[in-house]
Amino acid sequence: MIESAERRRRLLVRRCVRRYDLLISAHETENAIRTVLPHAVDNDDGLAQAAAIHLGLASSQDPLDTDIATRVENLCHAAAIALFADQIGGIMWYRRELVERQISTIQDVDISWRVSEQRLPTPAELYRYALVLLGHFDETTDFVQIVPYLERRIPALLSWVRACRLQFSVEPGWDDHIRNGLDRRLASGSGVEHYRFHFEYERLAAQCETGSIEDVSSYLAGAHAEFLRDTEGIMGETSLWVKVLLGRSFAEYLCGRIGEGVVVDVLTIDVPNTLEAGRRDSVGHVIHELNAALCAVDFAAELESPSPQTLSSLVTAAIDRIDWIMNRWRVLARSGGALSVVLKACLGDLAEVCAAHSEILAECGFRIALIVKRSTLTHLLRDPAVELPEIFREYLKNISIHDDNLWDAEGEERYAIEEERDRTIEEYELRISAALGPMVLELYDPGLLDVREVIARIASVEALDYVWVGRSARPLLTQWFRTHISRTGVVTFTGPYKSLKDAPVPLQTTDEWVREISPALLPPEMSSTADENQILLISPHAAHDGIPWPALRLDGEYLVENRTVSVVPCLANLADEELGSVTGPSVAHMVAAPIVRGDRTIGAGLDMGAELASWGYEPPPDVLVHTVQERAGEGSRRTDIDLLQLLRTRAKDYGFLHVSAHCGGTGLRQAIYLPQSLSVAQAFNVSWPPAVLLATCHSGEGMSGAEPLALCVAVMFGGARSVIAGVGPVISSGASYLVAAIVEAVRGGTVLTLPELLRDAQRAAIVGGLDPDEWGRLVAYVRGTGFAMKGER
Repeated sequence: MIESAERRRRLLVRRCVRRYDLLISAHETENAIRTVLPHAVDNDDGLAQAAAIHLGLASSQDPLDTDIATRVENLCHAAAIALFADQIGGIMWYRRELVERQISTIQDVDISWRVSEQRLPTPAELYRYALVLLGHFDETTDFVQIVPYLERRIPALLSWVRACRLQFSVEPGWDDHIRNGLDRRLASGSGVEHYRFHFEYERLAAQCETGSIEDVSSYLAGAHAEFLRDTEGIMGETSLWVKVLLGRSFAEYLCGRIGEGVVVDVLTIDVPNTLEAGRRDSVGHVIHELNAALCAVDFAAELESPSPQTLSSLVTAAIDRIDWIMNRWRVLARSGGALSVVLKACLGDLAEVCAAHSEILAECGFRIALIVKRSTLTHLLRDPAVELPEIFREYLKNISIHDDNLWDAEGEERYAIEEERDRTIEEYELRISAALGPMVLELYDPGLLDVREVIARIASVEALDYVWVGRSARPLLTQWFRTHISRTGVVTFTGPYKSLKDAPVPLQTTDEWVREISPALLPPEMSSTADENQILLISPHAAHDGIPWPALRLDGEYLVENRTVSVVPCLANLADEELGSVTGPSVAHMVAAPIVRGDRTIGAGLDMGAELASWGYEPPPDVLVHTVQERAGEGSRRTDIDLLQLLRTRAKDYGFLHVSAHCGGTGLRQAIYLPQSLSVAQAFNVSWPPAVLLATCHSGEGMSGAEPLALCVAVMFGGARSVIAGVGPVISSGASYLVAAIVEAVRGGTVLTLPELLRDAQRAAIVGGLDPDEWGRLVAYVRGTGFAMKGER
C-alpha cells in the first residue's frame, strides 16, 4: 500500500514537471521561429525550415559576417526547436537538404555542432557546442571577470542543463557541473544572479524525477536549505521565485511531507502572489500562471473527496487562461504551431479531469471541445490553397501584425497596440458582416467563449459534439471526447472512448460496421422514443466527419427514423438565423461526363436519368452536361449557362441549387468537377443560394485528422444557410433516389427545410428497401440556430 502511494505521488509530480517543460519549450520554440520567419508556422516543414536557417547562421565563422554571440544565439534557437520536437515526438525538425542549402552559401564554415554523420545532433549537444564557443568549459579562465558574453553563457548553460535532464543525463556529469562551482559564477554583482532560481528549480526537478525518497529528503534538508538561506533577501523581489516554489512543493509532496491540499494552496495562493512581482503582460508570465493553474487541477483531482465547488473553480480558471491566450494572440496562438499544439494538449489534460467528474464538470468539458474546434478552424487562414475574399485577407493581415507586435510588447506600448487592434477589429467587423454575413467573423475569428451562451442558443434542440484532442504526456496521441446536450439543456461529457483513427470509416459501411460503431458514438441517454421530427445537431471532428450519421443505429432503429439530423462545423459558431423553407427560383447542374485529367480518370461517367427526370426531362443520349433553370409560373428550361459565372454574378437570384457531379480531394483541397474544376478557393470567392444540394462524393468531409472544414463549409461561407453534401463515396443509385425525391418536393412547393427534405427522402429509401450505404452517405449541414419545423406532419 505504501509503495503504491509513493508511485502515485511520483507519477503525479512527473506529469506536472514534464508539462511545465513542454510549455517552456513551446514558448522558446515560438521565439526561435519568430526570429527567422515572418509568421508562426503550423507544420513540420516550418519547424525544419526555421531550424535549418538557425544552423546555417550558426555555422559561419567569418568575423565580417557574424560574431560568437550571434552564432551562440542561433545554435540555442536550433536546439530549442530540436528539444521541442523531441518532447512532442513524431516531428522531424532536421532535414539535411535544407541545412546543406543554408551552409552552401557560407565561405568559412564550421559545422562542429554536427557530432556525427550517422545521426542527428541532440538538443544537449547543440547547447553544449554553444557553451564551447563561449569558452565555458575552459577551467583556466576567470568566469566573471575575463570571459566575454556572460549574459549569453548563463542562459545557454541553463538550457543545456534542462536538455540533459529531459534526455535522462545523456551528458555524463551534467548534474555535478551545476552543483559544483556554479555559486561563484552566479554571485551577487555578476549581473546574472537571478539565474540561481532557475538552476535551483532544475536541481529540484531532477531530484523529483530520478532521486529516491531518501535522496530528495536529504537534498531538501541540505543543499536546498542552504540555497534558501543564501537567497532569503531577494526572494520577494523576483517572480522567478515561483519556479523554486513549484519545485520545492513537488519535492515535499513526493517525500510525503505535505498532502495534495497543501500543494493546491501553494499553487493557487503563493504562486500567484509571487508572480505579482514580475511582468504580468509577458508570455513567460502567462505560461507560469497557466502551469500553476493546471497543476492545481491535477492535485485537487487526487484528493480523496475533492470539493465540487473548488474543483470546478480550478478547472474553470485553467480553461480561462488558455482561452485568454488564444484570444490575445488571435492568429498566432490558434495556428498549428508549437504553442498551439501544447495549449491544446493542456486542454486534453483538463478534458480527462472533466470526463472523470462529469457530474460537476460537464459544461467545462464542452467548453474545452468548443475551444479546440474553434481554434483548429483558423488553419484555414494559413492554407495557401484557400483564397479568401480581399476584405477578409486585409483584416487577417492587420490582425496578424498586431498579434506579432503584442508578443514582446509591455506596459504602455502593449495597451496602445491592443487599443489599435480593437479599433481595427471593430472597423472590419462592420465591413465584413455587411459584405459576407454575420456568421463569417464568428466562424473564422472567434472571441472569448461563453459556454452558457452557446447552450442557450441551441435551447430546445438536442446536440452531439465530438472532439479529438491530445494530452501533455503524448500531444500527438489523441483521444476522443463526446458531449451530449438534451433538449432541456442537460450536458453530459464523456471520454476518452474508442477512436476511429486506427479503424477509419470504410469505403463501404456495412450494417455490421454501423451496429458496431453506433454505441460508441450515440450516448445511452438518447432514446429512440423521441418525437420523429426532433432536431439533432451533430458537430463532428477530424475522422468523424466521414461517418454516415443518418444510418447509425439507436435501439435497433436508424437514427434518421427518429431524428432530423443536421451537421454543423462547430456548435459555438452558429449564426442566429432561420433556415427557412426551400423555395425557388431553382437551378440545377448535372455532369454525366467522365472526368479525365491527363492519363488519370478521376471519375467514370454518371447516369443522370433519375435526376433529369425529377426536373421533367429525358436525358439526351449525346449530352454529358445538363443545366436546368426553373422559375415560378415559368416551368423548367434547359440552358447552357456557365454555373461558375452564375455564382459570381447572379447567385442571389436563386433560392435552391442542385449539383450532381464528381468531387475529389479532402478538406481545403477539394474540388467539384463541372466538368471544369470548382476548387475550395473559388468556392470561397463566389456567392451561393440559401439552399444547396451537392450530390457529390466527399464534399461534406473535412481535412483528414485535423479540421471541421470542407467544401460545403465554403458554400455556407458564401451565403448558403443549409447544404446537403456527401461523406465518403456516394453511391450513384442511392444519390439519384434521394435527389429525385428532394427535387420533386421543391418543385411541388414544399414548406420544409433542406434537412427535413433529406430526412423524408431517407425514410422513404428505408421503406423502399435501399441499403443504408446507398442513402446514408448524404448529410445536411446547417449554419444557423433557427430550427423550428416548417411543416406539420
